Amino acid sequence: MYRIQPLAGPTSVYAGEGSVIPFGINAAGDVAGSSSAWLWHSSSPEPVLALMGTLWQGAALRFTQPWNPSNSSILYALNAAGDAVGVRAIENTATAHGEFVRGGVAYDLSSAVGAGSFVRGINDAGLACGWSMARPDAFVYDTHTGAVVSWIAPLPGTSKARAYGINNAGCVVGVSDAVAFVADGGGARGLGPASFIGGINDAGTVCGSIGKPTPQNYAPAICDANAAAPAFAEIPVPHGFLGAHATAINNHGVVVGSCWRAGSINTAQSAYVYTDGGASTDLNTLVAVAGWHLEYATSVNDAGQIVGYGAFQGRRTGFLLSPRELPPDSWKLGHKWQVPDLVIPWPWPPRPEPPMRVEKRDALWILALEELAHEISDAAVRETVRRELIEAARQSLENLAENITNEPPSTVPATAPAQAEAHRPNPHLALKDGRLPWPGE
Repeated sequence: MYRIQPLAGPTSVYAGEGSVIPFGINAAGDVAGSSSAWLWHSSSPEPVLALMGTLWQGAALRFTQPWNPSNSSILYALNAAGDAVGVRAIENTATAHGEFVRGGVAYDLSSAVGAGSFVRGINDAGLACGWSMARPDAFVYDTHTGAVVSWIAPLPGTSKARAYGINNAGCVVGVSDAVAFVADGGGARGLGPASFIGGINDAGTVCGSIGKPTPQNYAPAICDANAAAPAFAEIPVPHGFLGAHATAINNHGVVVGSCWRAGSINTAQSAYVYTDGGASTDLNTLVAVAGWHLEYATSVNDAGQIVGYGAFQGRRTGFLLSPRELPPDSWKLGHKWQVPDLVIPWPWPPRPEPPMRVEKRDALWILALEELAHEISDAAVRETVRRELIEAARQSLENLAENITNEPPSTVPATAPAQAEAHRPNPHLALKDGRLPWPGE
């Protein structure tokens, strides 16, 4: 099970459907992504959709890039030091420029890598990877020296190389037309056909998506880039789903992404998690807070924290999932202790029940068990059981207070002009091929 926290964007959301889309998370739980909102600007009589590269420290908003109508930005990834990479001026692909952000200052890579550049990955040594529309090669750029370390030529028989991720060993992964590649300083090596690439972990395991016939369309897959004859192997999708994308992998082999049922590839999706050698699980079954639907998981760190986006009470927003330290079922009688002749109906209170937050229901249920634990005859067992139950109730109440505090706002600020109240769809949320289309692709 996971504890969920919403990721909020800037408060100056005036109209329509704003959104937060996190793309990357580092070892400390810091997050990189984008915030979009309909804003009033002097250049237009109507609200303008602003897209701003954004950083969070945990779930707390830390940094938002300045915006104007010709300078939208996205931050895709960040390393252990908090250095982030992305792209600015995406309104025109040919003149967009890759950038990295360090200490709140953005640095333009155009002079080194060319116009129309996009930076998609960065490792802990500060090496960043991406591509430029001005040439067919992908690049590796050193953010400390300000120079290109290497250019990665397309695979033979292909025309364009795009680099999507770089691990701490300096191995770069990407696609050359419709063939995946890995480059580790000795030139690019093909990994086989792949429609999309999610990333590479430090062991050299790559995740991505391979094409399938309609209505499945795509299947999530992983590939050992160190194998003598590397090839992608499908991983399972959650029960009841048909197709999926694999968007990120951590050093424990945990993969996250999005999955869909027949006919819903560009509409209703669900975020999922796959554990190495195990099964895939719909993340919506692992969150106890009512009102959420988790649609797309975009990144996972080695602590098992997951970021992505979905809807909370019908409003699109980003989320941060953290594994719960105490499994929510660990307090159930019979899990740790045997208490004879004690039978309590489940769920409690018996259905039908009024709408109630899961954390509140759990706390009441646990406290009811603590009251019954007074009847345990063995004093040592009785006191152990009561202490454990009281601690579990305390954690449930803390989760209740935290989730109430972190709920996204449900109304547009009262200062918004009246004509801005109408719903305005956010084109940045429109799916293509079951995923958010990246600028420059």
